Parts: sequence; structure tokens; C-alpha cells
Amino acid sequence: MARGTRARLQVEGEENFNESLRTMVSQLRAVNSELVLTAAKFEGQEKSVEALTASQEVYKKQSETLVREIALLEKGVQAAGEQFGENSREVADLQNKLNKAQTELVKSGRALDNLDEALEDAAKSTEDFNKAVDSTDEKGKGLGSLLDDLGGKFGISLPS
Repeated sequence: MARGTRARLQVEGEENFNESLRTMVSQLRAVNSELVLTAAKFEGQEKSVEALTASQEVYKKQSETLVREIALLEKGVQAAGEQFGENSREVADLQNKLNKAQTELVKSGRALDNLDEALEDAAKSTEDFNKAVDSTDEKGKGLGSLLDDLGGKFGISLPS
């Protein structure tokens, strides 16, 4: 009787684990499709602040989901090691999934770093552009005053 109870508990625990893992995989698919959608929305404008910000938000979601998946897989590797032995096929399969999830998290982190850098560059470019416009405005005002003075000397009234 005790043996049957133990087997049933292990199977139920494994079913819960597998269901949680399927949910994580489904969530990652949704986030990946959101990345594709974001790329399509901003095709030709990939470097715009809006595109970079939208991509950054999606990569943050992806990273958060991967962190949860990694935590789940780490628990699964530990539990499988206790249940089946460290050198079992079950542990190897879960370790493989864990390694893949960790690799994806590293890639997602790099993408976020690149997006952060691109957003900083875009902000600097916008700031430089605004300074140039302000400088042109100031120069234009100086030119307007110069033309008014010149027009006044010749008795010509220039339109404003």
C-alpha cells in the first residue's frame, strides 16, 4: 500500500511539473511571436525610439519568463536526481532543457543590453539634433536683426 501511494504521489508531482513546464513553453512561444510582431510593425524603422522601446519591453517579458522557467527546471533537475539518480536519463533530459533555457536567457540579456545602448544613442542623437535646431534659431534671429538693420539703412522695410 505504501508503495502504491508513493508512486501515485510521484506521478502526480511529475504531472504538475510537466504542466508547469508546458505553460512556460507556451508563454515563451507567445513572447517570441510578440517579438516577430514588433519587428513587423516597425519594419524600416527598426532604429526609431518607438521600435527600440517596444522591442525592449518584449525582451524584458522574455527574460522574466525564462527566469521562471530556469527556476522550475532547476527544481526539476534536483527532484529527478533524488528520484532517479544523478546519472539518469530523466536528469540528463531536464539538464539539457535547463541549459537551453539558460542560453536563451543569456541571448535575451545581450539583446536587452544592445537595445539599451541603441536607446542611449537615439536619445543622444535627438539631443544633438535639438541643440542644432536651437543654434540655427539663434543664428536665424541674428540674421533677421542684421537684415532689419540693413533694410533700415537703405529705407527698405522687410516683411517679418
